[in-house]
Amino acid sequence: MRNRLRGVFLLLAVFALVAASCSSDDADDTTTTAAAATTTTAAATTTTAGGTDTTAATTTTAAEIGIESNPDEGVTDSAIKLGFMGDITGPTAATQLFFERGISCYLDFANSQGGVADREFELFTEDDAFSVEDAVVNFQKLVEDDQVIAILGQGGSHIMSAIDVDVADAGVPFIGPQQTIDIQFANPYVFNVLAHYGDQADVAVARMIEDVGGAENLVVASIGLEVASGLEWGVYVKDTTEKLGATYTEHINVPITGTEADAQVIRIEELIDSDGLNYLALHGSPGAALRVLNSMDAAGVDLPIGGIFATIAENVFIEGPADLIDTFWGVHTYTPSNVSTPGNDELNAFVAGTACEEFASNVNFVGGWVVAKLAVEGVKRAAADGTLGRQVLADAIKRIDDFDTGGQSPALSCTREGSHCGAAARPYEWDGTGLQPVGEFADWSDTLDLIYGLG
Repeated sequence: MRNRLRGVFLLLAVFALVAASCSSDDADDTTTTAAAATTTTAAATTTTAGGTDTTAATTTTAAEIGIESNPDEGVTDSAIKLGFMGDITGPTAATQLFFERGISCYLDFANSQGGVADREFELFTEDDAFSVEDAVVNFQKLVEDDQVIAILGQGGSHIMSAIDVDVADAGVPFIGPQQTIDIQFANPYVFNVLAHYGDQADVAVARMIEDVGGAENLVVASIGLEVASGLEWGVYVKDTTEKLGATYTEHINVPITGTEADAQVIRIEELIDSDGLNYLALHGSPGAALRVLNSMDAAGVDLPIGGIFATIAENVFIEGPADLIDTFWGVHTYTPSNVSTPGNDELNAFVAGTACEEFASNVNFVGGWVVAKLAVEGVKRAAADGTLGRQVLADAIKRIDDFDTGGQSPALSCTREGSHCGAAARPYEWDGTGLQPVGEFADWSDTLDLIYGLG
């Protein structure tokens, strides 16, 4: 699979600087690296890592599928073209770079397994550095110039808000974006794999209540990046907290860029004194999480913190202040590769000794891997019907129900309203070497109210 990056400098950066990209994802950090080069092989088989939903007809072999080329919608004589648009070099690269690497490496895996209609998967990557202006241009390039059949893993709620109408107008499937704001549920071409912020809030608040010994003991504030998803996180944390009989104080905004969160920590101290604040619900990127943690540590503020999926990248636990890391945990839809599951065992076997291995320990790599796995499954099902294009692919994904990812996520059911394929999450804690799940996904399913649209 060929991975085409915007800008020659991205290809030159590759692995030499990846450690720096993991260390911080703030905008003033200039050491973020680009994705690595990948290989070109044959295309995917009809079974997926960790198992495929056996209720659908997905056993057709590649050699038996014959489809016509549709180059205007990503299907050439030799390739099926997919796109990624996200932050490779900007303030959230320490999440999004790994996600892109997971997508790219799964497509390498799929290509190594056989073929879909005698075609290989080809990924076109566009770096927006978390900029709306760049993202709008990149979206048009992927859709009109590169003519991809689908876009995978887009990141940034402010970006999704800007292109939501364009996605629907273009009719291009948007698979597994790295946020789940409410407008995505109203768009028939967006397929959400990550648990919605409402789901993550439900699980997080339930875990906080368990931690403090009852709802009557919990006093929580939400804190997050000043973007649409951060504001929605605050709304859903407030809603869940109050429904469960605990006390919610307020939401505290953190600027997208910067090197510290001193002003926010002053407000946290005021809430401790005035309201008895005893827990924080954190939204943001790894870099934002480190800013908050380091500023709290410098001020001597010690509160337990439960975060969204993006805050619990491994570099946060490695680089963050030890006293706060001991009581810092987060909620995620994906199972990190250090946890043995059939899907992760297959992932680890494939990446061993390859350029992908350096990225695979990050849980967001698994997220990208799962999103690409779902996309490939949709392509197989669409191709098995004898044709392949954007609308046909969207229709095929909407029929995917109870899709087994081999324990890398909950079973994915895109038949849900709003194409909410992955409506489940669970807490994860750091054990000193990696993230460990707190129970099974099913153990936390009763905490989900599945109510959306509050943002």
